[in-house]
Amino acid sequence: SVGIIVFLVFFIMPKIMPTIESLHVPLPMVTLFFISSSHFLTDDWWKILLILFFIGTIFFFLYKRSEWFKNVIHQSILRIPIVSRIILAHMLSEIFDTVSTLVSSGCPFIEAIAESASFTSFIPYRKALFKAIEEMQTGSNFSSTMAHYRRLFPELAVDSIAIGERTGNMEAILPQMSRYYARELQSALTGFSKLIEPALMIAVGIIVGAAALSI
Repeated sequence: SVGIIVFLVFFIMPKIMPTIESLHVPLPMVTLFFISSSHFLTDDWWKILLILFFIGTIFFFLYKRSEWFKNVIHQSILRIPIVSRIILAHMLSEIFDTVSTLVSSGCPFIEAIAESASFTSFIPYRKALFKAIEEMQTGSNFSSTMAHYRRLFPELAVDSIAIGERTGNMEAILPQMSRYYARELQSALTGFSKLIEPALMIAVGIIVGAAALSI
């Protein structure tokens, strides 16, 4: 997609524009848009790269140094429909897998949650897990804390953990949940890739069609 845009803007349009501009007739809005865009990109491409580099540097610095900024980015990601499903499935599979491994090796459940929280890089989940530890230390259940974070923990996960807590069979529930969300992650990634292909085809078609129409 980027290659087609670059080819149109930097190689095709500059050869056609002198002929079009020499006609000295009123031009359609689409043609004027492509002419102005091509002039802007060919004349000021280095300014665009400089601005993008500057913005990227600031973003990278804030993301690495500011916990608040990183949390805002992570919270925003959770509001993107398809991406949020991928993040949710990945994080839950990772969390349940870590806790399951530690519990099966004899680690107390609350310590397993603490270890999982310390290795979790996604801030909303890390905060939710540490909040769960605080409430569990005062006698609350893990599932009841999960229920307060419906965006992070779906109803299935909350109900499954609640069943494990009531029956005392967490060692059997946790690996099942890990495998379930691993399958969910694979399904989400497959669906995302299938959605990207037609979206890119449509985008390229619109760009090439608009360029042809402008000419």
